[in-house]
Amino acid sequence: MKHGVVAYVPTGSATTFGVSTNTNTLTTVRQNVPVPVPVDRPVPVDRPVPVLVKQPVPYPVVKTVTVDRPVTQYVPQPYPVVKHVPYEVKVPVPQPYPVEVVKHIKVPVHVPQPYPVIKKVPVHVPVPQPYPVEVIKHVPHAVPAPYPVPTPVDRPYPVPYPVHVEKPVWPSFSIHKTIHYEKPFHSLKAKLWNAW
Repeated sequence: MKHGVVAYVPTGSATTFGVSTNTNTLTTVRQNVPVPVPVDRPVPVDRPVPVLVKQPVPYPVVKTVTVDRPVTQYVPQPYPVVKHVPYEVKVPVPQPYPVEVVKHIKVPVHVPQPYPVIKKVPVHVPVPQPYPVEVIKHVPHAVPAPYPVPTPVDRPYPVPYPVHVEKPVWPSFSIHKTIHYEKPFHSLKAKLWNAW
């Protein structure tokens, strides 16, 4: 065998030669090359220096080939591979429930309450009192009292003691007529006339 012959060198002895079936691993060896000796052992002078031999790889090596355009090798997947398209495509995704589309119009939605909601209406509602409240009429800024207030003229309930209201007596005048006096003045006039 001549120098420069392509041979496949397994992990055994370097003297075993054969034609390599693995085209990815190329090894060029010379004839009668001894097995590499570890570095820590002394190398005899009479032996030639060992040459490092490239060991075969247990799996095929992928070579990178430069061509005019990139070639993508199809790798079998356990599931189908989704290819990416250069433009965006919106694919509808199935939902477990129908999706409600929100429109641009705001619509008030009635939310059920656990109890009825009472609306506040600006209407004055009379509050029931434990006893009747007498309203004072024709009095500005009158505040109703928490108890019945007697009026000076009409009393809605009897008074425990007699109340005497003395009304003043004034003479009544009539225009273009003779002045007529009340009864006390007539009696005084009669007394004065008789005394005259």
